[in-house]
Amino acid sequence: MCHAVLRKGQVIACSFVLVLVAILSAAPARADVAAWMVVDARDGTVLEQYSATRPWHPASLTKMMTAYVVFRKIEQGELTLSSPVVVSAAAHELPPSKMGFKVGTQVSLHDALMMLMVKSANDIAASIAHSVAGSEDAFVQLMNGEARRLGMSQTTFVNPHGLPDERQVTSARDMALMGMALWNHFPQYHDYLNKPAIRFGKRTMKSGIAEFLLRVPGASGIKTGYICDSGFNVVVTATRKGRTLLAVVLGSASELERNAFARRLIETGFKRHRGPSIADLNTAGSLPLPEPRYCQRNKQPDAQQLVDRFGEKRVNAPLLAYAKTDQPAPAGLSVFKDNKRIDWTLVHEQLMGPRLAALQPYEVHVGKPASAIAQLLVPGAEVPLPMPKPFKASPVAVPADVPVPPRKQSYLRHPDPFVRDGVNGHNASLLFAGEAQPRVQLVDRDAGSPPIEKHFFGGPGGLYKSEREPTRIN
Repeated sequence: MCHAVLRKGQVIACSFVLVLVAILSAAPARADVAAWMVVDARDGTVLEQYSATRPWHPASLTKMMTAYVVFRKIEQGELTLSSPVVVSAAAHELPPSKMGFKVGTQVSLHDALMMLMVKSANDIAASIAHSVAGSEDAFVQLMNGEARRLGMSQTTFVNPHGLPDERQVTSARDMALMGMALWNHFPQYHDYLNKPAIRFGKRTMKSGIAEFLLRVPGASGIKTGYICDSGFNVVVTATRKGRTLLAVVLGSASELERNAFARRLIETGFKRHRGPSIADLNTAGSLPLPEPRYCQRNKQPDAQQLVDRFGEKRVNAPLLAYAKTDQPAPAGLSVFKDNKRIDWTLVHEQLMGPRLAALQPYEVHVGKPASAIAQLLVPGAEVPLPMPKPFKASPVAVPADVPVPPRKQSYLRHPDPFVRDGVNGHNASLLFAGEAQPRVQLVDRDAGSPPIEKHFFGGPGGLYKSEREPTRIN
């Protein structure tokens, strides 16, 4: 039977249910960025933030710590950029994003770092872990040790690449600390963070922030991340007049939204100079992790909706301004050409500005560097001795007492950063200790917030509500 029983025999007819489902399914896409913050990378001054201490899955932002551990090992004299990295059998079996090299392939640590940070290659991340520490387990211990040393109290790593694991968690606050450490402690390695693309043979592989790097004035790094359980994450930096800002965006609905929102954070941050310190963030609380398959919670915003909200006409709008009116978003420029196809050049220019530089991929190679080959040569021999066969790493051991943060019970309870009401008001005391009236307005929601209900799915004033007909990116 096609009906739903409520109570005392009341029923809703099947036709009514189907109509209701159709209405909800047709609702326009809605912004759902889970957490963000922008800080001064020099001293950690918080210039804007929302839910910065909410636990979240880092996805490939994990690779920032993988690189940081390597840089520390180089600093301590245990590695050089010429050290060989061998693709192990365990690494070879990992899913994309990956380089796809055969088991036993060797690359220099220098090239491996480029593949790690630009291509976001999971197989290279695991191979670095095996080659540097002997096993993934041992390398993860190094990662968590560095996280504790840096004050990343909300972060637990269980792998070096960021592939799905419910125990692998972080927060926008901790990713800001990670980015600041990577940027400030190792300025000599910034070139690993700011390349828009690499080339291997005839293949050109673009970074997820390639357009951000090529279009946003002063853009200088760092890393993207995506798994379905996290949505689209990013940590970016931009330097202007000697001042570097770092922005973190977690849980975006698409790559375009992620980059547009990050650009908005950077532009907002450069207009501000004072705020509380990231060190004062109160990490106590019970905000939940996203539900599994977070990426399927809502329709992705289309190109026109993104331009309406993040285009040049809206570049000066405050980040939370969308909740101040029930009117549809002001229309931006039409993204369609005369032939009714989407003008992607216009879309990118509206969201991130015109290209300021040409795409110049950095060329990477396989094979050991000459110095490493020389160490393997037997006097009088013409070819190097073969390397030992790669081993398969054992499963990563994680302490039994590592807690798994609670998950949300309903998508309708998802905190909406663009709604300001009695619960979701500016509340500095929730996040900052000792800051009675901070200059920066801070907002957060706790796990007990009431449901947003119908307004969550593109209700009046929704971030992507538009009078235009919806379009699809693909």
